[in-house]
Amino acid sequence: MSIDKSKIRKLSDKELLGYLKEDNKFVGDACEIAFDILIKERNHNFSEAEIIRIKHMIINKRSTDFLKDNDLDNNIVIDTKENEQYVKMYSKTNIIVLGAILSPLVCFYMLFENLRTGIKLEKGALIKIVLVLVGAFLLLLIFDQIILVLVYLVLVSLVDLGSVFGFDILQLIIRIIFTYFTIKFTVDYLWKNYIGETKYRSKDITLPPVVHYRKSCSKD
Repeated sequence: MSIDKSKIRKLSDKELLGYLKEDNKFVGDACEIAFDILIKERNHNFSEAEIIRIKHMIINKRSTDFLKDNDLDNNIVIDTKENEQYVKMYSKTNIIVLGAILSPLVCFYMLFENLRTGIKLEKGALIKIVLVLVGAFLLLLIFDQIILVLVYLVLVSLVDLGSVFGFDILQLIIRIIFTYFTIKFTVDYLWKNYIGETKYRSKDITLPPVVHYRKSCSKD
């Protein structure tokens, strides 16, 4: 989306500060322009805590804008005061992408949180959801330990991919592909059956990566 910076520049400081409120209805790019104008051109002083909050808000807005602009999730509504009646959840796209990049555990945590806190479930549904998530995780473990080697041997026998990529790289490629499709199938299945077309506000995606990072550090 193209933002006319000259129009925003004509606004007063009070109007520009309106772009930086938590419940504002403006897109992320517009908020960032207003923020830059206040700092670089108006010499407005923000506290360190305010700067962190504003940057965090802009990142979240941009994430929501991207999902809506690319038709990745039409059920997301803008996080404003007028939309407070809509539940906050992690978006499907963020769940799949972070799960594939970081770890399936991150994906399953985010999805479980959506289903546990964002949706009214029927009695016994939570147990079914846990069983599906555990089943998907076990499938990934089995694939990682056994099937991965078999797939590698089949591929090498059909096409000499080992000489092109090397064993480690080929193994990584196969693992990423299988992990992505396992995560996507699991998320799509649970989303369709328990969330459906529920309208929601996109939830902050900072916490899951932080949790994953801390767990990785504790292992080291």
